[in-house]
Amino acid sequence: MRTALRLLITPLAAASIARAQTPQPQRTYTNPIDIDYRYNFEQHNEGISYRSGADPVIVVQRGKYYLFETIGDGYWESSDLGTWRHITPSRWPLTDVVAPAVLSVRDTIYLLPSTTTPLPILMLTEPSTGRVDFYNRLLPWLPMARAREATTLAKPDSVQPGPWDPQFFHDPATERWFLYWNSSNVYPLHVIELDKRKQLGYKGTPRWLFGLEPDKHGWERFGRDHRDTTIKPFIEGSWMTKHDGRYYLQYGAPGTEYNVYATGTYVSDDPLGPFTYAPYNPVAYKPGGFVQGAGHGNTFQDVYGNWWNTGTPWVGVNWNFERRIGLHPAGFDADGQLYVDTRFGDFPHRLPRATWRSSADLFTGWMLLSYRKPAIASSQRDSFPATNITDENPRTFWVATQNRPGASALSRFTAVLSALTG
Repeated sequence: MRTALRLLITPLAAASIARAQTPQPQRTYTNPIDIDYRYNFEQHNEGISYRSGADPVIVVQRGKYYLFETIGDGYWESSDLGTWRHITPSRWPLTDVVAPAVLSVRDTIYLLPSTTTPLPILMLTEPSTGRVDFYNRLLPWLPMARAREATTLAKPDSVQPGPWDPQFFHDPATERWFLYWNSSNVYPLHVIELDKRKQLGYKGTPRWLFGLEPDKHGWERFGRDHRDTTIKPFIEGSWMTKHDGRYYLQYGAPGTEYNVYATGTYVSDDPLGPFTYAPYNPVAYKPGGFVQGAGHGNTFQDVYGNWWNTGTPWVGVNWNFERRIGLHPAGFDADGQLYVDTRFGDFPHRLPRATWRSSADLFTGWMLLSYRKPAIASSQRDSFPATNITDENPRTFWVATQNRPGASALSRFTAVLSALTG
C-alpha cells in the first residue's frame, strides 16, 4: 500500500516541481515598481552613491511600454507593465538625461532632456533595438532671466531657465505641438507652441500659466506633512492629458524630497489656457504607507485603454533626492474628474489583461502578515537591528556586524509559515 501510494504521489510531485520551475508570466506588481534602479553618483564630492529613479514617463509604442526617467543609463521596455528590460542605447548622444520630455506619436518617440543649454531633440523609431537618433540638431535654450530675478522675484517678461522639467504635448485633433516646463519656487509653469514644420522649433514666445498658492491650497505647502512654512514650495514636472475635448495640465508639488509630493491639475478648453484649478486636487497623493509620495510623473493609457499614472516616491536615506518610481491606476469620472487611485498602493495589484470596469478590480486583497513580527539575525549592528526588516519602513534596514558571506536575517513568522506550508 505504501509503495503504491508513493508511486502515485511521485509523478504528481514531479509535475508540481516542473510547473514551479517553469517561468510563469508575472501577474501582479507592487510599488515601487521592480526595475534595476541605477546607481547615481551625483554627489561625487561627498563620496555618496545611491540607487535612485525619478521623474518617470511611460509611453506606448507598437504594443510595448517604454519607461524613461532621471539618470537611467538608458530606458526600460515591458510588454505587461510588470517585467522590465533595461536597454542601453547603442548611441546615446548625451552622457545621460534628467527629467526628460518624452512623447510617443505614431511611429516615433520624441525625447528632450531637461536643459539650460542648447540641446537636440532625440527620436526613437525602433526603441526595442536601443537605436537613438537626432530629430533635430539643436533646440535653443529659452532666454534666461537675470540671476537676481531667478532667485528673488520673477518678472512678467522673464522666463524660467530651461526648458527644465519639460514635456511635449501633441494635439491629434489639430496637429499642433506644445512644450510645457518649469521647476522652480519662483516661476509659474510656462508653455510655448512648437512648429512641426521646423522640426519642433519654437513658435511665438513663452507664456506664463499658473503657479502655486499654498495659502489657498494646503497640499501645496512645503515640507514633511506640509509643515514647513519657511520655504516657498516648488512647482515642477508638468504633463498634459487631453480627455473628452478638455485639457488637463498636471504638475508636481510641493517638493520631491518629502512624503507629500503629489500631483495636481488645472483644466482648460484650450492647450494654451486659460486654466482653472481643479477643486478636487490633489489628484495623486500618498503621504503614508510603505511607499510615500506620488508627484512628478505622467498619465497614459495602456494597450487595453486603461488609464495609469506614474509618480516619484521618496526614500531619502543616503541623499535627499534618493527616490523610486510608483505606478497607480487612474481614470476619469463621469463628470470629467481626473483621479489616481493610490489606495493600497504599496500592496500587490493585478497587471492588466483587459479593460477593467474599475481600478478597484486590480487590487488583489492580499494583506501584509509580517508587519512587526519578531525577527532574528546571525548578527546585527546596534542601530540596524533585524526588527527593521518587518517595520514596513523603506528608510530603515538590517545590517550585519561584518560584511561576509553567510550573514542572514529571518522573520520568525516567515520561518513558521514556511514550515507549515512545506
